[in-house]
Amino acid sequence: CFLCGGNGASASELTADNPQVPCNWYDNTDGKPNYDIPASGTYDITVDLNNHTLRVAPSMPEVNALYVVGDQDGNDGWESTPGRKVGNRFIFEGVRINGGCQFLINDWWNWSQRLVANPYNGAEVTLSPGVASAFTYITESFKPEGGSEPNFVLADGTYTIYVDMDART
Repeated sequence: CFLCGGNGASASELTADNPQVPCNWYDNTDGKPNYDIPASGTYDITVDLNNHTLRVAPSMPEVNALYVVGDQDGNDGWESTPGRKVGNRFIFEGVRINGGCQFLINDWWNWSQRLVANPYNGAEVTLSPGVASAFTYITESFKPEGGSEPNFVLADGTYTIYVDMDART
């Protein structure tokens, strides 16, 4: 993957003298900014020139079904409940959650693609009724060794949960 300046600048124009592109993004071999992508696929690439970061994340597939998984019976096991799709939203009505939960995409027990509270090794997020919280799409192919998946956390209770795929909340 090769990154070039957004103003049409060629790679040779991206230097430490150009304040729009941090020079620490260059490798030590050819002076060009090169980035390794883990595998073939479709990715969302976010470049933050202010913070000197590059984030590569897999693009989320079309979501035809969504399942909330978590302790739904109070016995510390993780059960799965399908959501009802309405447009590009999923609604989970009358679901009991006791602690952490995540959302499985397109398959009721396939943990390879999920919606979670933050990227791998991020903080869990305690949800408050009526307050939207962003989700993060993760795949097992991006999981760092020993990485953890942050849950959404709810106090023991019965909830109606809305997941808006357009707003990513």
